[in-house]
Parts: sequence; structure tokens; C-alpha cells
Amino acid sequence: MPSRSSSQISRHRGLRARLVRGLPSCGTEADIVQLLYSELHPVFGYDPINLQVLEREGWYQHLAIDHGLLQDVGRRRLSESIFGPNYERAETVVGYPKPAKHMLPAEARGPGGDRAPQTVIWVPVAHNGKVIGAVVYQLYARRKVPAAERALLEEVHAHMGVVVNSAYLNELTRNQAVSLGALNTIARALSATRDEYGVLTALRHTLGPLLPIDDLELILPSRDSSASSRLLALAKGALNDEELKVKAPQYEPVQRVLSSGQALLANARKRSTDANSAAWIPIKEGGDVSAVLSVRSRVANAYEQSTLVFLQQVADQVGLALRNAWSYAHVEQQAKHLERANADLDRQAETMEAILRNAPVGVVLESAEGKVIYANPVIERIYGVTAQRLIGHPAQQLLMQATNDVLAESASQPEGPIEVRLGEKGEKVVQLRRVPIPHSAGHPGGLLTLHEDVTEQRAVLDAKDLMLRAVGHEVRSPAAAMRATIASLLQWNELMEPRQRRGLLEDAYEQSERLLNLVEAQLIIAKLEAGGFQPTLLPVSLKETARQVERVLSNRYGERVNAVKFQFHAGVIDAYCEPVHLEQALTNLIGNALEHAWATRIVVTTRQQGDWLEISVKDNGRGLPSDRVETLFRRSPAGQHRARGGLGLGLYLCRLIVERSFGGRLWLEQTGPKGSMFKLTVPAASNTELLGAPVERKDDHP
Repeated sequence: MPSRSSSQISRHRGLRARLVRGLPSCGTEADIVQLLYSELHPVFGYDPINLQVLEREGWYQHLAIDHGLLQDVGRRRLSESIFGPNYERAETVVGYPKPAKHMLPAEARGPGGDRAPQTVIWVPVAHNGKVIGAVVYQLYARRKVPAAERALLEEVHAHMGVVVNSAYLNELTRNQAVSLGALNTIARALSATRDEYGVLTALRHTLGPLLPIDDLELILPSRDSSASSRLLALAKGALNDEELKVKAPQYEPVQRVLSSGQALLANARKRSTDANSAAWIPIKEGGDVSAVLSVRSRVANAYEQSTLVFLQQVADQVGLALRNAWSYAHVEQQAKHLERANADLDRQAETMEAILRNAPVGVVLESAEGKVIYANPVIERIYGVTAQRLIGHPAQQLLMQATNDVLAESASQPEGPIEVRLGEKGEKVVQLRRVPIPHSAGHPGGLLTLHEDVTEQRAVLDAKDLMLRAVGHEVRSPAAAMRATIASLLQWNELMEPRQRRGLLEDAYEQSERLLNLVEAQLIIAKLEAGGFQPTLLPVSLKETARQVERVLSNRYGERVNAVKFQFHAGVIDAYCEPVHLEQALTNLIGNALEHAWATRIVVTTRQQGDWLEISVKDNGRGLPSDRVETLFRRSPAGQHRARGGLGLGLYLCRLIVERSFGGRLWLEQTGPKGSMFKLTVPAASNTELLGAPVERKDDHP
């Protein structure tokens, strides 16, 4: 009959084996704590179990399970945690606290939410030799922790590092995508507003689903007095506009934000029927604080430092929307004034000139026949035509230089704003808003047209739109690879050798790392679109790049990747560029041939031309339609190529990378029924003069 000790050892071994087998299938932090609870609670009675994951800047994220019920995810400063010193020791700690009720979240919803643990076991989680978090096992009874129990936990934790790190990276990637999407939604909603009420309403409707908000206010300092401000707030669907004494005690945080220009976060230490969490965000104009955005919630610890970062980005959009609202309000007041002044236009000409000359947008006044009778100086700056040359001529002549590319137009409101591109290359975007001047006694009426140069605003929106679409375009391959790897683990886990299983886990981790790198790379591409970006230049092995490209294409196209041949000679030199950008450019060019040209053979070659490498991608596909050659490298409208399996971004991204990151050229060398050939140039690492130098356009390309 086996002894009790041998039976316990056998039971511990089975428990350890189940945990080690189950951990690789955990894709989220919630999966991890639920697995630990389901296996360890019946054996050791742990309850609750709290998973902690370290973040940057001295914060950590925690997720607890109490009597089988998951608690809310929370974030705290490591310096505020009683477990903070344990991270420096990085070894298992067993403690017997006295009253430790504060160790659980204040919002604990489990049956043990009102009890304090008596025994606490803190076990670190390490990855690549570095502590990345810990698990806190708690008991409501005081008992000794045997060495065998402690050893079991440490053995299990030796396998948790890669799983916890992967789950955290997955969550981080999802949060970044959600944040970018939310910011884009908020920016678009605010851009459609025309007054302060619209700004507050749009902000409340778009922020409400994202953050717990009970009160949303805008404080606008008075230009005449530093002691008073305007307080704008929504109440029962109406806009409250009242005078506020900034020096009142309850608005002391507002005064601090106005004087320092820094965002402020406050979380009440005790429960209150008023606000338990609050944040004040400065809205700046030209470096000065022009307003303060205030959000408050009755939920405790509702906001944190990452919330402030997000709200600061929102505040930038709010500032732009407020300035536009004030501009439109100002111009509309001028328009009404013009309606009253039409009875005696000659007598009011000097007054109208003084008002409209200082308008922030271009203004054109047309007669009932559609001829210009007035144009302000802003029109001269936008169109490069003097106002005197326009007087008496049709106003339509202003748009003769437009490319007829209408970017935005309201079909339901014909009098709404429209946007057009000007210049041969469409480099300037102008928004037009038509305000009819009704017919009145003694005046035939007319039309007031507002012209605003919105080139910068449109570039910001286009860059955000491109970034979101590019993320979707590029992350499919590593995501598919991760899915295939995890599927293999789930299906064949029982039959795998430990070495095979570890190899698959390493592949999954590598692809998750690559997924994060791709998201970061797309952020860089958005900067390339906006200009002013300097890439990180490094020597890049073409052969290693080819292996990485083949791996990505294999996950996307399977056996079709066998059609791709990289024919690099033995002495091929390295390129000198941003490594991820070169992989993206080649992946997009080759993938384009596989997916759209139906090529059965694709050959990639290279040759050195002075200080540059010329890379050729030749296929035997069906060639390109003649109507697409001219617009091949332009960004296509969203959805235009979806029926053909793409988003219209591949070749555009290639051109953006090659021209703005490499400083090189990308062109179509030939196309026809027997196939197509694309070529691009990238700096060669052999050119020591380029090493460490910023990328510039060169006129000596081959």
C-alpha cells in the first residue's frame, strides 16, 4: 500500500502536468487565472487568486478571481502596492498579514469580497530572465505552506512566462487598435460640428461608450478677466452656458491646469456620492491653454495615466472643433449682417470690407446672376488670383484649376459643405460652404461662399484612415500564422514531444512579436504619409529578408509560395534601410503578383548600381489592365479593390516606403500578356558615406 507521501507526490505530479499542458491554450489573462483557479483551488483551497502583470512607467495590471468569479481588470502604481518590494527580490514570498482587506479591489464582487486573507503566497513570473509579473495566491485561513506545495507553484510558474507575456501583448495590440478606431470616430464626429453645443454633444456621444462619464464640461477662460470663465455643460439635452469663478475652491484644479498647462488626474481615496474620479485636460492653441476639458465619474479609479494620454489626443480634436465652431459662428454673424446691409450696398461697402478682411476664411459674395461682387484677401491667398480680377466675372472661374476631385459632399443637404482639390497634382484641399442671401425688397438676393484651406485637416484624417486600413492589410499574415500554430497545439498537443511543443510556442511568440512590430511599423507609415519622418537605418541582409518574406507569404498563400524564387548571387551585399520596411515592400510586390496576376513563377533578382541596389520582381502572370497602369501607385478609394481581395493599399504602401523611407524609386518596368516586372532601388550598405546619414532623394538613381 503506497504511503501518504508517495500518494501526495503522485497527486502533485498529475496537477503539475495538467497545468503545464493547459497553459499554452490560454490566450488571455482571464484564461490563465481561470485555469489556475480550477486546478489549484480544489487541492490547496486558494481563494482568491490575483494575476499581476508589470507595465511601463511603474504601473502594473491586476486581474483577480474570487470564488470562481472574475473581478474587474485594474491598474495601479507599483509603489502603492504592498507587493512592490517583492519584485526586487524576485523570489517566492509567503506572508501572514493581519488585516489585509485592502489587498483585494474595492469593487470585489465574489462571496469573499468582504473578507480579508490570512495567508498570502506571492510567486513571481519571469520571461527571458526578467520578472514580468506575479501571481498572488490567498487563503482566508492561516496555515503553513509546505515546501512541496511551494516547489509545485514555482515549477508551474517556470512555464508561465511566455504565456503571460503573449496574453499581455495580445491585449495590448487589441487595445491599440480600439484606441485608434475610437480616436478616428471622435475626430470625424467633431469635424462635422458647427457650434459649441454640437461639439459637446458629439463628444458626449462618442466618449460615453468608451469611458465612465457622469459630468462633461468645457471651461473657457475669459479674455478680459483671469478670475472668471465660461462653463459649458450638457444638462437634459440642453447647453448650459454660465459664468464661472475659477478661483472658487471646487474649481482649484482648473486653475492649476490653466497655469501649468499640464493634465491633472484625481481619484478619491474614500467613496463619495459626488465624483470619485476626475480628469482635467488642457486644450491648447499656439502653446497657450485656450480651454479646459473636465470629465468626472462616480466610479472609483475610473481614470489613469493612459486615460490622460488618450484624452489629450481627444482634447486636440476638441480644440480644432471649437475653433471651427467659433469661425463659423463669426462668419454666419457676418452673413446676417450682410443681409441687413443689402438695401444700401454702396453705403455699407467700407464697413463690409473692414469686417470681411479680418475673416478667418475666404469669402466670396456673388450677385443673383452668379458674378463676383466681392472677394476678401484670403481668397487671393488660396487661389492666387487678385480680388480685382474676379469682380464682375463668374465665380465658377475660381474652380477652373480644380482637379474636379470632389472629396466630400452632402447628398442630403445640397447647401452643405463640399471639398475639392486644387492644382495639377491636387496638393491643396479647399472646403466650400454656400450661404444663400434671400431675395428681399429692393435687392435681388445673391450667394455668400466661404472658402477654407483645409489641407492640413484633410491630411490628418487621410493619414489616420490610411493607418487603420494599412494595419488590416498587413496583420493578416502573422495573425494567420499564430492561428495555425495554436490550432496545431490544440489538435496534436497530446502526441507532441516537448521539443516540438516548445518549437510551436516559440513560433507563436515570434509571430505575436511580429504582429506588434507590424502595428508599430504602420504607425511609422502614417508618419511617412504626413512627412517629416526619419527612419532607423541599419544594414539589412537580403537573404535573411528573403527568408522572412517567404515565411510570411507561406502563411498567406500556402504552397503557392513555391512559385517564388529569390536568385541572389553568393556575394550580394546588404541593403541599408529600415529592415521592416524592406520586408513589407517585397511582401506586397510578390503578394500582388500571386494574388492579382495569378503568376505561376516569380523571380526576384538584384544588382548593384553604384551606391544603390536595384531589386527586380518579375512574374509570368496575365499582366496589368491598361486602365490601371497610370494610377497603379496611387492610393485607391476604400473598397475599390475589395472584390479582388485587397484594400487598394499594397502598391501605394510600396511607393510610400521606397520613396520616403529609402529615398529610392519604384516603377513598373514592363507589363503584358507574358507577365510584369517591377523594380525598386534601396541604398547599398557598401556606401559608407550613407551609413548613419538621413535618407534624401538622389538624382543619380540607375
